[in-house]
Amino acid sequence: MPPITCPICSNRNPPGDLRCLKCGADLTDPDVLAMAAAEPVPMPASGLGDLGQLSSDKFLGVSRETLLEGGALRIVSLVGGIALILAFLIPIPKDPYQSKWWMAWSVGKPFAKWAFWFPLLFGAAGVALAFLPKPDRWIRAIILAAMSLFGILFLMPRLAAAGGGYRQMMPLFALGLVAAACAMTLRVYFPLERPPRIAIIVATAVTIVGLALPMAKAGEVMPFEFSVFHGGALKDASLLGLASDSFDEDMMVRLIGLYTMLVMVLFAGASAAAWPVPGGVWDKTSFVVRPVTWAVVLYWPMQKAVLVFNITGWTAPKGSGFRAAKQVSNFSNAIMITRTRMVLVTAVFVLWAVFSAVVIYKHFRPGAGASVKTTEVG
Repeated sequence: MPPITCPICSNRNPPGDLRCLKCGADLTDPDVLAMAAAEPVPMPASGLGDLGQLSSDKFLGVSRETLLEGGALRIVSLVGGIALILAFLIPIPKDPYQSKWWMAWSVGKPFAKWAFWFPLLFGAAGVALAFLPKPDRWIRAIILAAMSLFGILFLMPRLAAAGGGYRQMMPLFALGLVAAACAMTLRVYFPLERPPRIAIIVATAVTIVGLALPMAKAGEVMPFEFSVFHGGALKDASLLGLASDSFDEDMMVRLIGLYTMLVMVLFAGASAAAWPVPGGVWDKTSFVVRPVTWAVVLYWPMQKAVLVFNITGWTAPKGSGFRAAKQVSNFSNAIMITRTRMVLVTAVFVLWAVFSAVVIYKHFRPGAGASVKTTEVG
């Protein structure tokens, strides 16, 4: 008896089988058998079992389809724009020890005054991009990505300084973090693509080099806790060196050091989890890749949240320079509010960057996501 060819997927099944071994079609069903005489119709091979096909196409609630069509990018742009406008309206401490505040339009320090207006400017641009019919979605993505990079490299250090944060940005470390977040997001949306995997390895290497590279004025790239509560003088050092030296210091310093060191473990895990290619219909690697990607993408916003806790969750150590409990309370409240602004700003810039990267990647690599040829079903 000859093999039985399935009318649905053209798979050749052993004689006597009542169901197709590949697609599960009932080979005794008259309607199925009638398809054998029909004209072949194109059917995507992914419907028959593309590698990694059976995995969610959503990340942080945003699906790949709606993102590439442009609708989800408009929503991300709108929500981010509103968040930046809210960040602009958060007051800025004029004298953190006396609970004196001013709004962004009243800031008197020339070196920082322009920085506090950019959240409003970028926020308005984000809202406008969400509603304007033009430009095309990939140009909209490039605009959002450009605002994100400018905000991360130039704007965030000036905003962070008002909240007792770093006053200088480490470019390699910052670019490595953003590149890794974008590459991991691409790995989630395009599980069979090779370039995102390579980008993850490169971004991890850049980030670790940024951590290990010595710098002058080390105290200017760390939050004020290092300058105030660190047991020894801050000399020229690397971020990695400062973090490792913090383990014997006050808990306020130790927490920042531990979180800084976490990036090495996190990125090593990201590289290992993202490299395997799905070997079957189910993308089993996604059970590991997705949580790691969440951690990589949200690492920087969560760092700001950790700093908010750090200024409110511990008792100020002895010898820290505070002369009264009221002074400690005023100072902590001022720094907490300004660091809350940084949580909003950082989250917007990072999420704009990663979702824009998906749209830009697809535009310049239109074949991404179409890994299996179309097959004919007759």
